[in-house]
This record gives sequence, structure tokens and C-alpha cells, in this order.
Amino acid sequence: MTKVLTVFVLTAIAFGADTAREQKLQQAINLMESKGDAAKAMPMLEDVAHSSDRALAARALLYLGQAQERQGADKARATYERIVKEFGNQTEMVAAAQQRLIALGGSRSSGTFAKRLLCSDCGDDEADFSSDGRWMAFTHWDSGDVAIRDMSTGQVKRLMAKTGTWKDSDAFVETPVLSPDLRQIAYCWDTGEKEDHVQLRVIPNELNGKARVPVDSRENTWYEPTAWSPDGRSVVVIITKKDHTDQIARVAISDGSVRVLKSMDWRFATVWSHPDYSPDGQYIVYSARAVNPSKTPPAPTDPKDEHIYVMAADGSSETEIVKTAGINTSPVWTPDGKHILFTSDRSGRMDLWSVAMQNGKAIGSPSLVSTEIGKAFPMRVHGGSYYYTQRQTGAEYVNIVDYAPNGATQGRLARATESFVGIRPMWSPDGKSIAFKRHHPGNTNEYDLVVHSLETGDERTYLTSLGTTGNGAARWFHDGKSIMTGIRRGDGSGAFYRIDLKIGEFKELGDFPTYALSPDDKTAYVIRRDPKDPNSVPDRISAVDLSTRQEKPIFSLPAPGASSLLLSPDGRALVLKWPDQKSKTVRFARVNVDGTGYREIFNMARQDDGGPMALTKDGRWNYFRGIARR
Repeated sequence: MTKVLTVFVLTAIAFGADTAREQKLQQAINLMESKGDAAKAMPMLEDVAHSSDRALAARALLYLGQAQERQGADKARATYERIVKEFGNQTEMVAAAQQRLIALGGSRSSGTFAKRLLCSDCGDDEADFSSDGRWMAFTHWDSGDVAIRDMSTGQVKRLMAKTGTWKDSDAFVETPVLSPDLRQIAYCWDTGEKEDHVQLRVIPNELNGKARVPVDSRENTWYEPTAWSPDGRSVVVIITKKDHTDQIARVAISDGSVRVLKSMDWRFATVWSHPDYSPDGQYIVYSARAVNPSKTPPAPTDPKDEHIYVMAADGSSETEIVKTAGINTSPVWTPDGKHILFTSDRSGRMDLWSVAMQNGKAIGSPSLVSTEIGKAFPMRVHGGSYYYTQRQTGAEYVNIVDYAPNGATQGRLARATESFVGIRPMWSPDGKSIAFKRHHPGNTNEYDLVVHSLETGDERTYLTSLGTTGNGAARWFHDGKSIMTGIRRGDGSGAFYRIDLKIGEFKELGDFPTYALSPDDKTAYVIRRDPKDPNSVPDRISAVDLSTRQEKPIFSLPAPGASSLLLSPDGRALVLKWPDQKSKTVRFARVNVDGTGYREIFNMARQDDGGPMALTKDGRWNYFRGIARR
């Protein structure tokens, strides 16, 4: 079993204050935005960027990058990359720099931090490292024994927790974890097929040491020790029961007493859940499915989203710190306890992210650390480096931005108040949620529907066995309780579906990509062609009852080819548009929803169809390509 082990070197964080340079920054901003003199502002910004006040320096670099964009992308890109690399705790500035990198075509490097290959034959992707990074405990899969590797020399020493080889016994060690003082190793012991039993064991870190058995219960089918407490008195363990449910438990090494901290049902998706003690021993971080599956193994339609949680070490309280839809997993603490690193596929690939922590709660939004880390099993952060095994070697963002005229208000940048990966955002009617599309994991041409709550930060991905949705914008129903979007089914066909956001039910509505929805959400007005001739041009408007899917023609167009349809805010009239190929004009008209009162309201000479339309809230004005008409 050969795995590749690589390392990221993380940058140290410092803080400070610099009043004089704060004033210089304001002067530089004024030069850029009031006088348009970026050239004179740039040396001032470069000086401020040397400030010991990290927030001030990061802000100066962001303005410097904007000034450099006027001279070319290369210098600006390097400045933005510096912000992301060196100022990981300045989450707002990092997010803004990431957005500028995306706008400039992304970073030219494959990752923010350098990777260094430690070994390509380390033998186990569930190994554990000493705090100085020198020693690695792992399963020696040639024998099934626990072993220690000296990372400086490459020398491997079996501890003989298992004597002999696989020919002698099919018992084996798995998930070994080193104690903080390196004197003990906790691990799961599988007795093999003959006895079909598992135990939690602890062995001295010495040759031929005698193993103790703190926990031995036939009610349990697996133990996965994941971290020792900083005082070395207990181990946090995932215990799997006979019904395949899991528990997070704390096991006292002295007497083997077990305290269940949390019952997880079937929420643990993979070994990457990785409960990990904070350096002060007060908290435990882990990842898990946000919604418990309906069965085990999970059904294809069960939500697969994994979030990051932090609980008190005694299990008395818990906080959900990463709620983004998708797979957010493999959380580990930094040595100072101020950040949690985790991997996430929110960009359509697995990247390494960081979230700042204080008193067991997240501070600000997660920031990107390094791209394309792959499926990484973390071995914690040691000596300023992130150790992990790697099984495999352009993001699209939705931003909510504070509006600031001309890009700034009183010297403050217009800033993103929320940022998350996705496309085609649509606000809910009450303005409390956003629906958008996100790449389906593993397929860049397919998408999933995601709904993001602006009040709580919660996200939910709506999965279905019917197929995947395209990248077109979803449409909210007026009640805000459901959404309409197209689904590409497995047989290649497609249709529009109504998705109940509470229960996740998908109800087929039919095929009508061009439609307008009545205010009561009961009727869709659609443009149709002759049903007997699929190659004909649309020539009629029909009303579709969404509960019964019954369709009734209400109006025949005076000329075929209508391309757009809008419903007035009061639900009484339709506004339609179609290009007239003969006269080379685009025609606009209105008609009541019962088919009466037709009148043409405008036409113009154009070669195309005039672009998308939009109505003002009072329904009196129709906007298209920057032109407003009654």
C-alpha cells in the first residue's frame, strides 16, 4: 500500500499598529480615487505594505494591486498572490485578493505554498507524526504490525505489537496515534477473521512492549483513535457500533473508562472526519454529514454535504463553523489554536482552506490556502508545516458586496460581505436566501442546485436520482418555498421540475424553457409551437396548470417566432417580444392573460432580438438593452 506524503509550509502571523502609515495609506487612497494619480500613490502604498500592522499592510497591498492593474496583470497578480500567501488571517483582504486573481485569470502557480515530497513509500495514509515532524507511527502493511519511521534517516522499526507475518496471522494494527510525549501509541487491533473482533489498544513506544487493552467490547465493530489530549491522559476515539452508527468518545488511558461525547448516527462519511483536540485541550473539531442519511449505506438522493463542527472537549456544547455546501472535511488545528485547516471541494476541486478561531467559534469567512490539494488525509500541523498524505493530485464565486460609489466610500473599499463558490445567483422573494448553481463534484459540465441562507450561512445541495441540472439560473416561486429548474435526466431527455425546499421533493412540471409564472404560483404562461410539427416556429401562448399539468392555449401570435415572455407584477397582462425576420425589426406587445386586449407597444429596427427584457415593479416600463419603453 504505497502513498505519497507531501508538506505545505505555512506562513507565521504577526500583529501590530502603525498610526503614521495609516495616515499615509489614506493619502495614497485619496491620490488614486480623487486625483487619479496611481503612479504617485504606488510608492506610498509600497511603504505602508512594510507596516508591522498586518491588517494595514494587507489593505495597502490590495490598493497597490489595483494600481498595478493599470500597468499590467503580472505585477498585480504577484501582489494579490502575496496577500493570499502571507496574510491568511486577514480574511476580508484575502477574499478580495482571490477575487482579483480570478478576474486576472488566476494565479500562475499551482498552489500558494510550496510542496515538498517526504517519501513515496511511507506505507500508510492513516499515519501520525510527532510534533517536531521527525517520527511517524504507521501500520507496516507488509506484516500488519505498528512501526516507527525516522523521517530524517528513513529507518523503519517494527515494535512487534504483532509477531510474525501475514502467513502466521491475519490480525493487524490500524490508525496508530502517538501520545504527546511520544512514549505511547494508541491503535485499533483487529484480531482477524477467525476471532472477528476488535480492541482499542495502547502500547509503549519501544521494541516488544506489552500492549494494554483499555476497551474491549463485542458491541463495537471498530475503534479509530484520532488524537490524544494534550495532557496525554485520554484519547478521542470514533467507536462504530453493530448497526454501523458512530460515536465520538473520550477514553481514559488509566482505567479504560469511556465517555460518549456525541452520537453521530450515520453522519460520518469517511475516515477524513478526523476529530482533533485543540492545542489547549478545550475543544474537538471534526467533520460530518450535515444531514443524517436515511439508511446505511446512504441512498443516492441523501444529501452528501459535509460540514465542520467544533465541540467542547466534554461534549457540553457545539458550534457549526463551516456550513458551505459540498464536501468540507479533514479538519486540523494549527499549533497556536487560532486557525483550523480543512479541505473543501467548493471550487469543483479539493483545495486547502483556513478559518480563524476564537473561543471555539469561527471568526470571519474561510480563506483559501492552497489549490488542488486532492483527497488529503491530514497529519496535523507540525513545526509550521501541514503534513498530509495525498491520494490524488478556475473557481467560480458568488459575492455579496457592500455598494460604494466609484469603488470606495470615505476611503473604504467596497467589500464582499459574503463570498461562496457558484454561478447564476437568484435572490429569494424575501431576500433572505440565494439559489445558485455549483459544479457537480467530478464533472465540470454538470451542476447541482444550492440554496444559501444569508441569515445563518447554512447551505443545502438539492440532489436527485433524476439527473443533474444545467448552469442556467433557477427560478424562485413567489412563496419562497420552492424553486423551478431544468433537470437533465439519465436517458438524455430533460424537463423542468419544482423542488420543495423543505423536504427536497422534485416534481416534474413539463418542458417549457420560456415561461412566466403567475403571482399565486399556480399557472405558468409558456410560448409554444405547433405540437404536430416539432420543427415549427413558436406561434402561440398557453397557460399550464402546474398542479395538474393541463395546458390550455390562450392566444395565437399575429406573427410566429416569439422569444421572450414577461408577466406584469399584478398578474393580469403578458409582455412578449419576437424578431420579425421579414421587416428586420423587433416587436413588443402586451396581451391580457385571458387572451384579450392585445396591442403592439413598440418596434425597432435591429439585426438581433434586442436582448433580455425586464419590467419595472409597477409594470409600466419595459427595459431591454438599456432602453426603457412604456
